[in-house]
Amino acid sequence: MAYELYYWDGIQGRGEFVRLALEEAGADYVDITRLSGRGRGTGAMIDIMESESEPHIPFAPPFLKDGDLIIRMSPTYYFTLVRSSAWRPMMKAFATSSTACS
Repeated sequence: MAYELYYWDGIQGRGEFVRLALEEAGADYVDITRLSGRGRGTGAMIDIMESESEPHIPFAPPFLKDGDLIIRMSPTYYFTLVRSSAWRPMMKAFATSSTACS
């Protein structure tokens, strides 16, 4: 299942760091905010943020959805991606390179 990325459309940079991390990880994701149609666009993000049934409503975008899990806050995005198989080869290469911190 692909991650779903939500952020404020028109505020350049808010979702960019997360999008760059997803791209670098080669993760499968859908940029919900840039799509149109039912369940897409900024309206889809607002629906989640105003939900009365969602147990963990994000305070502010950007945020990711991974199935039923909502991932908020930048460090959490990166932690989630590092734990995923998408970043493991890159992290292993970095750890064994001469430029890695010890």
